[in-house]
This record gives sequence, C-alpha cells and structure tokens, in this order.
Amino acid sequence: ERISAAMVPAATAVAATALLGGRARGVFRARLVGRMQQVVDLLRLQGVRLTPALEADLPGFEDAIAAMLRAGLVRSAEDPRGEILFFEESKLRALDFYRNSVVHFLAAPSFLARGVVAGREPEALRDEVTGWLDLFYTEFFTPRDEGLAARLDAFLEYFERSGWVVRREGRLAPTEAGRGPLRFLASQTRAVVEAYAATCSAILAAPPRALGQKDLRRAAEEQFARAVLLGEAERREAAHPVTFANAADLLVRLGVLERTPVGAQRDEEGEPGFARGARFDELPALRERLASALASG
Repeated sequence: ERISAAMVPAATAVAATALLGGRARGVFRARLVGRMQQVVDLLRLQGVRLTPALEADLPGFEDAIAAMLRAGLVRSAEDPRGEILFFEESKLRALDFYRNSVVHFLAAPSFLARGVVAGREPEALRDEVTGWLDLFYTEFFTPRDEGLAARLDAFLEYFERSGWVVRREGRLAPTEAGRGPLRFLASQTRAVVEAYAATCSAILAAPPRALGQKDLRRAAEEQFARAVLLGEAERREAAHPVTFANAADLLVRLGVLERTPVGAQRDEEGEPGFARGARFDELPALRERLASALASG
C-alpha cells in the first residue's frame, strides 16, 4: 500500500491509461486529451502528486503526446474529422507497463463506474465496490481503511458534478453524456476481471485431479483465447502468466484450491501444483460473479 501510494504518475502513464481505456486501438486526439484530463482529475481528487512535467503539460498534453509519438509508442493518422492517435498491437505490452504505474489509483472509481452503469442502488454499490477491492486486493493494494467510504462518496460526487450520473427512484443511472466516461473508467479493471474469469473457467473444466502450475497456466491461456474469440474477453494484455498465477493464489486463499503437499507429485519445473480445496464448490458462484461484472461493463 505504501509503495502504491508513493507512486508519482508521469505523463506517459496517464496517456497510456487513456489509450487503453477504449475498445479500439485508435482515438481522436481531442478524445484522448479528454480522457487524460479525466484521469488527472481523479488523481487530484485523491491527493496524488503529479510529476512537474505532467503539471506543466496541462491542459492540452501536447508534450506527453509528442513524446509518445517520438518513442514510437503511438502513431498518428489524418482523418477529415481530426487527427487519430493509435497504437500497434506490438506496443500493447509496453503501454500496459506504463499504465500499471497508475491503475491502482483508478481501481475504486473503476468498480464504482461499473456499478453505476449497471444501475445499482447507492448503498448496494458501496458494498459491491468494497467487495471487489477485497477480492482484488493483491492486484491493486487499495487501502481498506475507515476512509474508503468517504473516498467512494467523493468519486460519486465527482461523477454527478461532471454530469455523468443521475439519481432515479433511489438508483444511480448514467446520463447519455456519462456513458462514455464511465465505460472508459470501468475498462481500467476489465483486464484483471477477464484473466480471473478465464482462470476460474479453466479450473472448472479441468478433470478432478491435481494440476501443475504450468498446466493451470496453459489451461487459463487457452480459455482466455476462446473467450476472445467469443467476444467475452477484450483486453488481450490480460493474458499474462503473472495475472493467471495471482488468480490461482487468490483461489488458494479462498480455500477453493489447495497447494499439493511437500513430497507430492510436482510439475515438470519442480513446482507444487494445485488440488481442489474444501471450498471448491464455491467456484461456480465466483465465476458467475466475474462474468456478470464483465457483462455490465
């Protein structure tokens, strides 16, 4: 938590976050600038310190975008409607690396935005977001202290002040103008949800015997690839061995899986594998919870 809180977001990280927040590889410059401003607003709302270069680059982010063009992280294309900034698939991992230095600051507002798009009631939404932050604690290390409720209220107030959210009959609903910004925010945590959903599905489809770590990772990768084909997964950067391993570790902590004991059969790399745990029967419900989150944003 302390390491995450001490991160000082740079312009490249903010730009990468803005680029990876959509479903397409390209975006008009004006929209990219708008997304970058949205990220900066949420960082400032949390009292996050920005680099001097990023502060000096507001509000147009010209230097940040120019630097990414020079580095080859993004390319430019002309269109009658305006300049398009886009990235090649080969740059996806690099952009994701930069985004990872800021995404933990966006975890809470991201899950909050997903709940708003789904039309949750305010109280239920706060509990839901807290549940997601608990589940993905070792991904984002979001502090779960007594100030969390106040921070969630501050994010909601920002959404309403920006004209993205209205309250209707006790529920929160996105406005027409708010759907884009809220879906952009919701997408910031989508990669992790997709990877964990693929891991859960792979384990449920596996025979009831111990799986080696390499076998589990391969099964999760194959499941993720099928989900991409079906349109169930969109964030290709999510298919990362570390994320699949983190998902398996979570299932061990939840008691869904257990590590094979010392002296038991190990995989070809000499690492212990995984067997079904005492709470394995809770796995289908967890997979459904993840799938529902993906369907709502």
